[in-house]
Amino acid sequence: MSIILTREGFEKLKKELERLKKQDRPAVIERIKNARELGDLSENADYAQAREQQSFIEGRIYELEEKLKSAEIVDAGSSDAKVGVGHTVELDMDGKSQSYQIVGENESDPVARKISVNSPIAQAILGKKIGETVTIKVPAGAKKGKIVKIH
Repeated sequence: MSIILTREGFEKLKKELERLKKQDRPAVIERIKNARELGDLSENADYAQAREQQSFIEGRIYELEEKLKSAEIVDAGSSDAKVGVGHTVELDMDGKSQSYQIVGENESDPVARKISVNSPIAQAILGKKIGETVTIKVPAGAKKGKIVKIH
């Protein structure tokens, strides 16, 4: 199963993986080594915390490697095209302009207006062109919006 990522999202995950491997992993290994030197491991809280942190780091490294292996990188097409993953779309919703960037599921950040390709808004606007009116199904009912700009 492939994971959809924008180029920006792919690079962000690569940087996190590199940091985990080159900085965080060696630091926690050193912390475990130092805690072992203190003696009795059964009552050593620092050792237990370091081992827990190591477990988290190793799990995250594995998760990132799997995501990057199966990543499908999408680059936004031209602004004349239909709405697709990677595009930033400006919608006119009841006279108010709202912009959203459509990103892969793993990159969504609603506060930054980055919405998942699987979100109701993205599902309503994917494949549409400038000037088209769309109906967005939300829990409270349906909202209408018009695509003003694609970039």
